[in-house]
Amino acid sequence: MMSPVSGELVVHLRIDSSNTAKGRIFWSAGDAEFTEEASKAFNIADYEKDYYIGIKCDAPIENLRIVIGDEDSIGNEYEIITQPYAYAVTKESAIAAADRLSAEHLNITAFSDNHLSGTINVSDRKLIFLPIPYNDGWQLKINGQETPVMNLNIGFMGAILEPGSCEIELEFTPPLSRAGNALSLGALVFLVVYALVKLKRAKTNKAK
Repeated sequence: MMSPVSGELVVHLRIDSSNTAKGRIFWSAGDAEFTEEASKAFNIADYEKDYYIGIKCDAPIENLRIVIGDEDSIGNEYEIITQPYAYAVTKESAIAAADRLSAEHLNITAFSDNHLSGTINVSDRKLIFLPIPYNDGWQLKINGQETPVMNLNIGFMGAILEPGSCEIELEFTPPLSRAGNALSLGALVFLVVYALVKLKRAKTNKAK
């Protein structure tokens, strides 16, 4: 049980999960039961992450309950690293939250229609969201290593960042262009092999 709070609130907790899952937070006052009406759903990522969930309560609340998973996520492993805590949204807390977000942002060093590069320093494992439409033609490298691009928020891109300094490079090559390059390379290999076979036959016939 916590000190009663009401109004525009933010519930903060940190969860480490092995898979994506659905979560729901419930709130109540005193000995009142938890109900579906006084609850809010949220999505859980498959890594350790801080969650800030906005809720609105007209009456003071004293209890919070977190439910993670459903029948489709049985067997998932998760751990609530920090217990949920609700606090009122004030001007000071909003400024503090904005400062936390702005402290870890992508510094873009180069940008064009088919290329983006930049650096970012993160304090712990995080998901970076890139407001660029998802396409199979994008290739991502983080610190020089090829990294899978995630399809986020119904059509945008993102990736998991490990703690520390990260150099990010995105390069776009049209899928058909890559296929054309592969066909051209295949044709070149065929021509080389064909030429070698012809040359070998010519030498054999000459020897006879």
